[in-house]
Amino acid sequence: LLYDVVDRPQFVHRLMEHLTTGLVEYHRQREASGAYDAESSLGLHQPYDEIPASLQHRLSGGWVYCHAQSAASLSPAMYAEFVHPYNVRIAELFRRVYYHGCEDLGKKAAIIAQLPGLRHFHVSPWTDPQEVIPNLAGQSVVLEVHSHPTNVLFMYGPEKIRKEVRQRIAQSQGAVFDLKLCDIQTIDGADGKLQMWSAIAQEESWR
Repeated sequence: LLYDVVDRPQFVHRLMEHLTTGLVEYHRQREASGAYDAESSLGLHQPYDEIPASLQHRLSGGWVYCHAQSAASLSPAMYAEFVHPYNVRIAELFRRVYYHGCEDLGKKAAIIAQLPGLRHFHVSPWTDPQEVIPNLAGQSVVLEVHSHPTNVLFMYGPEKIRKEVRQRIAQSQGAVFDLKLCDIQTIDGADGKLQMWSAIAQEESWR
C-alpha cells in the first residue's frame, strides 16, 4: 500500500471509499437497530461530557475513535489526500471525536485539527505538544498527554516524577490537557507508584 499511494493512487482512493462506505453503513445500521448507546459504545464516552437524553441512542450523541497509525509513514500531504477526507466522513456521523496516534503527529496536526467535532487529541511521547497546540488554537480540544511508559517504570522518587509532570505542564503552554500513564506492563513491584504519580500530578496542576 505504501507503494500504491505513488504508483496507483486511484486504486487507493477506491479502497478507502469501499472501507469508509462500509464503516458508515455499519454505524448507521447499529443506530437504526437500537444497538448504539452513546454512553458505552466504543468505550469512548468521556466522563466530563454530558450527553443529552434525546441523543443517548443516536450517533450524533456519542464519541468516535479516529486514527490512522497504519499511515504513520505517509507524508502530511499524502495523509491529507488518502486518509483525512475519509476520516471526516466518519467523524461527521458523531457528536465528538477522539483522535489517537502513538506516532509523531506534529506535522499532521494542522490537518487533523480540521476534523469536525474534534475534542480529544492524543499526544504521544513522540509528539511535540508545541507543534500541536498552535494548530488547535481557538478550538475546544483537550490534549491527552502521555508520559513515556519507560519513565513511569524507572522514575521511583517523587522528585523525578514531579520534574516530569512539570515538564509536561510547561509543554502544554496553558492548553487544557489530561496526563495519561499508558502501555505500562509493570511497575516492578513498586507499590503505590501510580498513586504517587496521580497525587503529584494533581498537586502540580493546581500550582
